[in-house]
Amino acid sequence: MKAQQVNTKTLEKIVAQVQDPEMPMVTIEDLGILKRVEALKNHHFQIVITPTFSGCPAMQEIEQSITQSLLDAGVQNFKIVRELQPPWTSQRITPQGRQKLIANGIAVADEGLLCPRCQSPKVSLLSEFGATSCKSLARCLSCQEPFEVFKSLAPPCFIKRTDG
Repeated sequence: MKAQQVNTKTLEKIVAQVQDPEMPMVTIEDLGILKRVEALKNHHFQIVITPTFSGCPAMQEIEQSITQSLLDAGVQNFKIVRELQPPWTSQRITPQGRQKLIANGIAVADEGLLCPRCQSPKVSLLSEFGATSCKSLARCLSCQEPFEVFKSLAPPCFIKRTDG
């Protein structure tokens, strides 16, 4: 791709398709990890991303995937910047991202927690710690199925530990 053909919209479309390595059913755009693409001087660009959690181990792989996607498209004049402020919250997840997560049995805890399988609000937190740092483990008290919960960093989080 020639430098004159590259613009922020084109780059954003390319980068937006990068999949999250821990949850490949969603893209970094779906999760709100991709904040923006900015044009700099002399046909250079800056890709701004934010981790779902500080110290997220997937960020290095996400950056490598962004780099490879842009290089595959013939784009060479870019840099990737991690922006930590304001911090990511689960409210950044797009409606499409939420649908994809729920379809794959992962709930999002910021709007009232429902079981992604039966939609029951009767859920119990099993563990604050899930398979990744951005997820917890819960169980539905109606259908008895365990499920992952994408943690909410935006108060209030509706997961409450219950005995039972």
